[in-house]
Amino acid sequence: MYVRMIMKWFNIGILLSVCTAAQAEDAPDRRSLADNMIARAIHHDGRLWLLTDSGDLSSITDNASERVEESVPGPVLDICQSNRKLYALSCDTKACGNWRLNQQEQGQWRLLTSVASNGEQILALACDASSNQVLSAKRLIDLRGSRVSVTHLSEAISAPYVAASLVTPTAIFLGLNSGEWGGGLRRITRATGKVTNVEHLDGGLCSGPLSSDCDPVTGLAVIPWKPTCVAASIGIVHFAARGRIVEVCGQQVTTLLVKAYGDDDMWRFKDQDQDQDQDQDNEEKEPFPSVAFFGLNARGQSLLAVGIDGLYEINEDAPAKVFTLPEFREVDGVYLNDADPDTILVLTSINRRRSVSGAAPLFVRRGE
Repeated sequence: MYVRMIMKWFNIGILLSVCTAAQAEDAPDRRSLADNMIARAIHHDGRLWLLTDSGDLSSITDNASERVEESVPGPVLDICQSNRKLYALSCDTKACGNWRLNQQEQGQWRLLTSVASNGEQILALACDASSNQVLSAKRLIDLRGSRVSVTHLSEAISAPYVAASLVTPTAIFLGLNSGEWGGGLRRITRATGKVTNVEHLDGGLCSGPLSSDCDPVTGLAVIPWKPTCVAASIGIVHFAARGRIVEVCGQQVTTLLVKAYGDDDMWRFKDQDQDQDQDQDNEEKEPFPSVAFFGLNARGQSLLAVGIDGLYEINEDAPAKVFTLPEFREVDGVYLNDADPDTILVLTSINRRRSVSGAAPLFVRRGE
């Protein structure tokens, strides 16, 4: 019985890989495995743009059956979208002495500005309606046209992989994914550069709804019914699966949704005013293994999350709904589902670099 339980947990990690492998057997001329290490996926101007963690950028036109390599000078570090425009941050040379901000325009990439890298690690290129934010390990660089404004961070941030970034009027949130070594959530105040480690522990290691040492944060979204608060998805498959959706309001972190993997047990703790004893009871009841979540987005007044067992729709005053993961089609080594008019799912194997897991779906909102 014990062996069967261990094998069940292990199979969670390879579940999606097994499902897609059957589809891949007849696929000719598949690209290398590196093409499946997709770090970012954005839908813009009728195309799905895919960036690997090695800096290769490609795109797939809607309903097309081939993938096109994009020619951006130097390795691409990150991409983002705002105001119906697509941006790519790249290195000027292999040594990356300068970062170049490029804009996609009528099939071409136009250089907007260049910034000295100072040898720092890039964490994210984050866009909002008014500017592009280049966040490095030590600086927050605000780019508005040709104007460059630099704010030094209160402390350096070291992160092997930034899975998600979110820009709000006052802060930039970073979801860090270090796999079995956690990751957590960081908030950078835009005006001052103050770095805050956002977490909630209930005593011991890995306790509470959000632990930097144990919880990889894989997705971020503003909560539609509570626009001053942010939701974060947590997911890891390391032999067994573990995850939840949490709500962050200032420094207060509570569990929004957690579900036992393999059955219908689901809890949702949305009442911020629940007493401490009840909160502790809820934490003690959290199931294991639980559904790992690998993406989060807002649509209308709902939150949409992608878990290893399905798609979740979370609303303010109704139980969460779960929908079966759809079929994926193969395009030059990339597996995606683009049948939904609002969202696209893309499988990535990038989590294998940090945990014993198979492919996981990235959640992409269709652009305008």
